[in-house]
Amino acid sequence: MSMLPDNFQQLNVRYNSCYRKVTTTDVETGEVRSGMFMHDTGIEGQIILADNNIVVALKDGSRGVAKCGNHDTFNFSHGLKIAYSRAMLQHLAKQIEELVQLSITEE
Repeated sequence: MSMLPDNFQQLNVRYNSCYRKVTTTDVETGEVRSGMFMHDTGIEGQIILADNNIVVALKDGSRGVAKCGNHDTFNFSHGLKIAYSRAMLQHLAKQIEELVQLSITEE
């Protein structure tokens, strides 16, 4: 007997690029500019959907979860952005730790 809910889905994905909104302020003039930038990630992982919850699991073990509240309307796009961002925070924290350890061993 499976422990997974009936509406469980799993997708294997590759995050090719990521778009972010950026706002910059010129230090000298105070001029504020905003725009979008894209960077390639090439990160592979899985998107797991179950009971209006989204889990993004990256290949390095980083995970991000977005849970839809009982009184909220499920929005896949927003949930995916939240779960992906949380997984990327873990992924980047691992990369920073690896760089710190590398710099310690090089000293």
